[in-house]
Amino acid sequence: MQVQPELAVLGVTDPARLGPYLERRRYARGEPILAQGTSGTECYLIAEGEVRLEVERPDFDSDGVIAYLGPGMLCGEFSLLDGRPRSASAYANTEVTALALSEASLGRLCRDDPPTGLAVLRALGRDAAAKARETRRHLEEYVFAADIDPAVDAAVARAVAAQVVLAGWPARPTGPGPPAPRARPGRRPPAPPCGPRRRRRPGGG
Repeated sequence: MQVQPELAVLGVTDPARLGPYLERRRYARGEPILAQGTSGTECYLIAEGEVRLEVERPDFDSDGVIAYLGPGMLCGEFSLLDGRPRSASAYANTEVTALALSEASLGRLCRDDPPTGLAVLRALGRDAAAKARETRRHLEEYVFAADIDPAVDAAVARAVAAQVVLAGWPARPTGPGPPAPRARPGRRPPAPPCGPRRRRRPGGG
């Protein structure tokens, strides 16, 4: 029996059992493989190359890279399993060869070969569950982290200070102003610019 190791993630290593249901596709570097927010009717098993996963952030100028996937890894299986829109976009970070498994092909596999179809479904479920647990672990580390990165603290402090300055703009500064002009010897210092000086009344106190 011929064995194809990269198929192990789908629960099967014999290409003769899965080959007729998979479509081999090639992507040039930078080419999109799937887009965030679109409907998902197929998943991809990476055979060669590297895939970059990104989450689009409208509040930032650039997209957020969340992971890199290599040979033997799956992408797009969440949408294939639950029918919901893609939660991230995938791009070919290098030249990529992937094996696509569509919803229609998976249904046909389950009808033609129920044991193999069940093995594939269970493998897809295990992969999705493992990714969900890994994401939860990262979130827990972030939320319950005891030590905060000092660089992050410093950046936050700078941002808060900048916000305070901007909040008072264009108010006049509250600190000491420029030094008063020094009086020349034998002469009185100039009167402050607050109007004409009042003359002293004769005999007044």
